[in-house]
Parts: sequence; C-alpha cells; structure tokens
Amino acid sequence: MTALILYVTVLLAPPLLAVAATLRRRRYEIGRGRNGLAPLAGTLFAGATIAYLGYALIGPARSEPWNAPSHLLAAGLSWICFWIWLVFALMRRRGVAQHPA
Repeated sequence: MTALILYVTVLLAPPLLAVAATLRRRRYEIGRGRNGLAPLAGTLFAGATIAYLGYALIGPARSEPWNAPSHLLAAGLSWICFWIWLVFALMRRRGVAQHPA
C-alpha cells in the first residue's frame, strides 16, 4: 500500500502539474494569436508519461521490483515532466508570459 502511495505522489504528480501548466500556457498563446505548439508538445509528452505510468503500475511491470528498468524509466519521465512544469511555472510567475517576444 505504501508503494502505491509513493508511486502516485512522487511519480504521478509532476506529469499532472505539467499538463495543467502547459494547457494554461497554450490557452494564453492562442489568445495572443500564436500557434502554441511548444505547450502542446509539453502536454502530449506529459500525457504520454501518465499513460506509461499507468502501464508500469498495472501492466507486466507490476511483478517486477521497484528498481526494474520500467520503473526507472517511469521515474525519469516523471522527472522530465517536473522540469517542464517548473519552466512553465517560472515563466508565468516572472511575467515572461505577459511580454511578447
């Protein structure tokens, strides 16, 4: 049970935050008349990470130990999503999003 809680909080939270931040940024860019492809790519990457995390949790990797390659890949993808979320969150807080290039 504790492994499931760890899995959800540590590995699933960053992709969910990344999806929220990239969708918010995409709405902002479309509202400014831009195409918003970079936030869309971030959203798709985070969504694919969520799908892979679900597969690693309930798929064949379920019987593997937590240091198996599939779980390490899931942790790595989650870490990348954390940085995607952090970049978009800092852009919003610093006002970069309000100043067009």
